[in-house]
This record gives sequence, structure tokens and C-alpha cells, in this order.
Amino acid sequence: MADQAKQPDQNQDQAADSQPALDSVQAMQGNWLFKRLPPWVMDTLTNDQKAAIHDAVTDPSWQRHVVNIRVSLPFFKQRFYITVVGGEEKRDADRRSKERNTYPLRTIANIFFVIGAATVFYAVALIALAFHATIFEF
Repeated sequence: MADQAKQPDQNQDQAADSQPALDSVQAMQGNWLFKRLPPWVMDTLTNDQKAAIHDAVTDPSWQRHVVNIRVSLPFFKQRFYITVVGGEEKRDADRRSKERNTYPLRTIANIFFVIGAATVFYAVALIALAFHATIFEF
């Protein structure tokens, strides 16, 4: 009896796995998220679950931004990155409120970054003015 009770569950799992879906190797090669998951997690996912995760991650509606600037900068022995993206707001009000609390704009790091960026900007402007004054005398 116990064996008969387990067979329908196994048959349902096999039927779900046999449906056309992403092969685990194809999903791992084409999707950065699957590369980051531990192998034991990948082994527990069905093909339908892998396909759903792949579709959610590769949804093109949120990946394209009108402004998309990504720069990696060396700083002594480390590298830091700066990303600026902009475009139409697609997040709902609840998500924006949560993210405003999770990632506040006024932090010490953000303040130092703005001060540093302004300093670099004004230094370049002063150097440009100095070169302009020496090259073109009026």
C-alpha cells in the first residue's frame, strides 16, 4: 500500500520533468543566476521551476534603460564601479517606498562621493580655464 501511494507522486514528478522545458545545462550556460546557485539547489529544482526562474530573470521589460552608464575604476589596489541607469519608472509605489527605506539617499558614502565628484569636476574645470588663459590671451 505504501509503495502504491508513493507511485502517483513519482509519476507526477516524472511527468512534470518530461514536459518540454530548459535543459539544466542550457539554463546554467545562459543564465547568470543559475551559475550562482549551489549545485544541491539546482538538483532540487524541476525543469518547470528552472524555466520559470529563467523567464523571470531574462524578462526584457526591466533590463533596458534609456540611460545605462557602467564604469569600473581602479583605486589603489581595488576596483570600484559606478552605475547610472535611468528611464521610465516601472516600480509600484509600495516597492519605491520600501527601497527608499532600504537604500536611503543620504548616507556618509553618498555624501563623500558627491563631494569627491564635485571636487574632480571643479579641478578639471580650473585646469581647463588655466590652459585656456595661457593659450588664448585676449
